[in-house]
Amino acid sequence: MRLEPIRMVEIGGKPLRLYPSLRYLEYGHEDVPWHCEDDLRAILGLAPVRPGTIGRLVSTHLVERITVETPDGVRVVAPHFMGERAIAGAGCLRSGPSRTELGLIRDAYRAAAFAAKRIMEASVAPGTRKPRPVAAYED
Repeated sequence: MRLEPIRMVEIGGKPLRLYPSLRYLEYGHEDVPWHCEDDLRAILGLAPVRPGTIGRLVSTHLVERITVETPDGVRVVAPHFMGERAIAGAGCLRSGPSRTELGLIRDAYRAAAFAAKRIMEASVAPGTRKPRPVAAYED
């Protein structure tokens, strides 16, 4: 499977690529975007994902990170909730970003994800839209 990013932003001077969710691609349902795992880890100051630790695509309802082909090569993508948890978890690391920095990263990540979600929503036929809670963007 080859995925094209639907939104690219910079957070803290580092790129973050956002991709359409697999549910959106297969069924055309509104959903939150997926992110490039290595991009987010670089923003958080974490090591890249180790090879061999990635889930295989067994269905479009997979809720773990997967490896896909992109225009920039093979990348690991993960659902939005995993990005939120990675940001929250980075606050527990002694060598990680400060709380203030994490707040700025979280806000920028959410704004980028929300903008990417809007791009996906624009492609969904109005009669087939299924309202989803915005809780993924709020604490």
